[in-house]
Amino acid sequence: MKMTKLAALLMALSLSGCAAKIGQNDGINAGMQQAYDLSVEAEAYTQQLFESMLAEKGITEYQIEQTSGGFITDDPPVFITGYRYTHDGKEAVYGYKLSLNEDGKTFTVLEESEEAGEFVVGHAQ
Repeated sequence: MKMTKLAALLMALSLSGCAAKIGQNDGINAGMQQAYDLSVEAEAYTQQLFESMLAEKGITEYQIEQTSGGFITDDPPVFITGYRYTHDGKEAVYGYKLSLNEDGKTFTVLEESEEAGEFVVGHAQ
């Protein structure tokens, strides 16, 4: 009988240990989901910046070939977006690195350049 109680106690302890781990993963998954959702918002924000940059350069006819974005797990996270586009028969890249402002809704541009674009979508061909 003592073995049965001991086995039950060990089983209960091991199951409760698994439950704690599952809860920890849920928190990590929620954080990753929030970072992904913010990276989608950052991409929408940079779309406007990208179009303005092209207009300032006098580029009115262009084709976006690739848009890619995401985040770098840093503290605080850095959100990245890159564009591969063609204009006048040439391929080019451009990109942005952003940080989330304290309000949790707006972004600050940390860097915008061809190099930032290359980091995300690779070199222009």
